[in-house]
Amino acid sequence: FHGEGGGSPPGGALGKADTGGTAEGAELPHEMQQLKERVGNAVQRFVGGLAPDWACVRTGLSTLLSILNRILTNPEEEKFRRVRLSNAAFTSKLARHQGGKELLLAANFRYSGDGEALECPQSDAAALLIACQVVEAALEALP
Repeated sequence: FHGEGGGSPPGGALGKADTGGTAEGAELPHEMQQLKERVGNAVQRFVGGLAPDWACVRTGLSTLLSILNRILTNPEEEKFRRVRLSNAAFTSKLARHQGGKELLLAANFRYSGDGEALECPQSDAAALLIACQVVEAALEALP
């Protein structure tokens, strides 16, 4: 597996992953703070499982960011809020890696009733924006 001999990115980049994007002194509502922490923890687990394969980490996090941004851009489009677990691109870039699916679950996605997809409930823009900020901060912190 890619994680052998890995560890944290130089300079403590993983520690920065969960600080993403809120203004200094701005207080998030409790449930949004919990979401930020969940996504930050999921990002750390994902990165830690792939380190030091930074290209693979970058691809996975960029894929997640793309999924989240598509939902934010098209909140009423159900097709963007549903990620099939059998989707080849999703599987190869994110789901096959330790913590890949957990990244979406941390961002409030849930398994579909048939278990064949992960779905984002009717778009909660604030939650999606916070998840995007955490992932963007992690991407910026990568070596």
